Amino acid sequence: MKFPRLLPLSFLVMASFSTQAADDPATACQQAAKLYQQQDIKAAKEEAQWCVTLLQQLMAKQTQQVFPDKIGGYTGQDIEQNSAMGMNITERRYQNKQGEISVKLTSGDNGAMASALSAMAQFGMSPGKAIRVQRYKGTDLSEDDFTQLQFALKNGAVLSFESSDVPRDEVLSFAESFPLAEIEQAL
Repeated sequence: MKFPRLLPLSFLVMASFSTQAADDPATACQQAAKLYQQQDIKAAKEEAQWCVTLLQQLMAKQTQQVFPDKIGGYTGQDIEQNSAMGMNITERRYQNKQGEISVKLTSGDNGAMASALSAMAQFGMSPGKAIRVQRYKGTDLSEDDFTQLQFALKNGAVLSFESSDVPRDEVLSFAESFPLAEIEQAL
C-alpha cells in the first residue's frame, strides 16, 4: 500500500534531476559534441544553440550581480533584462528622494551593434560632448531637462545613465561611483 504513494514522489525527484541536467550548459555542450560525432548535424546544431542560450543566461546572472543594490544614496530597483536580435539589454533604475537614474547596459552576442555604438562613442562620432569617467570614454547626449551619458566599454558594450528629474551633475557623479570595470569584467 505504501509503494503507490512513493511512486509519484520518485517520479518528481527523477524529473527534477533531469530538468537540472537539461539546464546545465556543460551537459548541453557535451550532448552537442556527441551528436556531431554521430553525424546528426541538425540535432547537434539545436543542442549547441541550447548550450549557447544556457551560457548566455549564466552570463546575464553574473552581470546582474555586479549592479550594486545601493550607490551614492540611491537604491536599486528590480533588474530588467531583454534580448532581441542578438542584443542584450540589462537595465536597473536607481531611486532616491530627488528622483530616478536609469542605468542601461547594451551588449551583443556577436558584439556587432554594441561595437558600432562603442566605436562611435570612442571616436567622437556621436552627436554630443565627449566626456570621460574612470578612464572610460563617453558621450554626453543631454538635452534640456533630460540627461543621457553613454560610455563605451572596452569589450564593445555600452553603458548609459539617463534621468529626466535628476540634475546632470548628479547623474555624472553617480556614473563616477558606478563599478564600470566590474560590469565590463562580468561580460
